[in-house]
Amino acid sequence: MCAHDFGILPQVDPQRDYGDSYEPQRYGCIPVEDDLLLEVGERLEQLETYWHTMSRPAHGLAWYGVTLIPPRSLLPMARILKENGNPELYPLTQLLERAATEGKTVIHYGI
Repeated sequence: MCAHDFGILPQVDPQRDYGDSYEPQRYGCIPVEDDLLLEVGERLEQLETYWHTMSRPAHGLAWYGVTLIPPRSLLPMARILKENGNPELYPLTQLLERAATEGKTVIHYGI
């Protein structure tokens, strides 16, 4: 199965292109199966995000790239996951809520 990885950035470098490297261990990423995210993919498209770098505003997840999810989009994303009701999304919901509490940005590595 294909999986996406989600982790919390300790701080964001606004000049860095996070798409240049794959570092899930560095950010303590957790895997989430692609099929689980496909269940909510259309709803995630409403979230304000950045693709690869903070200079590329976007919406939703870069399915095959790197997404930076800013603090303002974390609780709306957690709400979408909770409304889906799938308990397998609970670890991701917890990660998003923790990052929101800390005012951190979440990094997403697509499949």
